[in-house]
Amino acid sequence: MSCLQRAEQAEVVDGRFVFLWIAFNAAYATDIDETQRLAAEYRHLPTLSYR
Repeated sequence: MSCLQRAEQAEVVDGRFVFLWIAFNAAYATDIDETQRLAAEYRHLPTLSYR
């Protein structure tokens, strides 16, 4: 079942909002390749100090 279908069936407004938010983000999401993902994860490491 898609998030849009779940949103239509949700009886609680908060649940409807969450499912619509997920569907919206999924519609506009872009795939990030592995290199970009790892670079983003480890970008902060050079600034860490180990004392």
